[in-house]
Parts: sequence; structure tokens; C-alpha cells
Amino acid sequence: MAQPDDETSTGPHPPVAPRPPATRKRGRPARINRQMIIDAARSLDRAELTLQAVADRLGVDRKALSYYVSGRQQLVDLVATQTISEELGGLELPEDWRAAIRAWAEATRRSMLREGSMALVIDHLPAGGILTSIDALLQRLLEAGFDEVTAGRAIYCLTRIVFAGARDTVLVERHGEHPTFAEVARIVERLDDESLPHLRRLPLADDPHRAAEDQARFDIDLVVAGLEHRLDTRSG
Repeated sequence: MAQPDDETSTGPHPPVAPRPPATRKRGRPARINRQMIIDAARSLDRAELTLQAVADRLGVDRKALSYYVSGRQQLVDLVATQTISEELGGLELPEDWRAAIRAWAEATRRSMLREGSMALVIDHLPAGGILTSIDALLQRLLEAGFDEVTAGRAIYCLTRIVFAGARDTVLVERHGEHPTFAEVARIVERLDDESLPHLRRLPLADDPHRAAEDQARFDIDLVVAGLEHRLDTRSG
């Protein structure tokens, strides 16, 4: 006689096949995350920062990092973003817009130089790392009477100048001379004495590092002077 289909049946049932063990779906490895990668990268010498070095520090395969970073440049950006953000996150700017520009430029330059050779590969504003300090600087410029367009362009100009100046200083520290200036000097020496007379009048720096520091201050002074003139023109 066939067994009834209701749940009260006490008759024998066919054996239930065991379920296969659950398999992990493909996705990001659970052993690491982006912050762990950044922390490992920050613990390494900047000049030797590579994806393989970070993977070795974390004890994982290099391919595991590709779930979180696309390459060395993004890794550099992530490290710079966090480092500069920590450096500038609590920066308090003076009320005067001129002093605020100088304070921001000096603090940003200092934080980049602390990264050493990393300053050579950073060629743009690193993500949101310094936007808090930039927002504060924008406030000073807007309160001084600059319009939004001028204030925004001033920030863009300042950022490029500070980043370029930091790279120059790192190059001087690395080579003992500024490569561009040194190359110009060598070219001039190979020419006859009548060539490039005005270029020859420029003094060669006995202390390249001091010259790089002086140039950085000159650049910022020039920006401030230009903005002062623009503000005076608008007011008049």
C-alpha cells in the first residue's frame, strides 16, 4: 500500500543526500582591505613603494591588491591623501587672506616634503585629502571680497605652484643641484662668450636647497601681489 503524503506519516522516507559544502563567491579577499593596504604602504620607504612590497608586507599575493588599487599611482594617491589629510586636517588659518595663503602654502609644502620622493609622482590634487584646508582658504578669499571665479582660480594656481615647488626641492635634495638649472649652466658653458648674454647675468646659486626655498617664497609672494592688485582694481 502506498504511503500517505501527509506530514503525519511515520513510514520510512528515502535518504536525503547531504548538501555540498558552501563555496565562497568570487569577490574581494576577506584577509585585507583598503585601509590595511594604505597602512602597509605608509610603513614602507617611499622610494621603494611598490605593489609587490605592500603585498609582501601583508603576506598576500600581489593580485589580491588589485581588488582595491588599480596600480602604483593610485596607491601613491591613497597614501598621499591620508598623510596630507592628517597633516592639514586641523590647520587653522589666520583671518587675513594674505597670511592665510602663506600659512596654507607653507603647511602644504611641508606635508609634501615629509613624503619625500613621493612628491615627484604627485601631479594633481590628491582626492579629498586637503579639501578641508582649501575650503577654509576659500572662505578667507571670499570674505576679502574676491568673487568665486577668481578665488577658485587662485586656489588652482596656488596648488600647482606648491606642488611644483615641492618637487623642485626634492630634486635638489636628491641630486645636490636643480637638474634644469644645472643643465642650462652646462649648455651656456659650451657656447661662445657672446651667446646668451642676459642669461649669463643670472646668478648661480651656491646653495641649491636655499635657492629652492627662496624660490618657493617668491612664488607665493608673487601670487599674493597679483591678487592684491586684482582686488584693488575691482575696488577702484
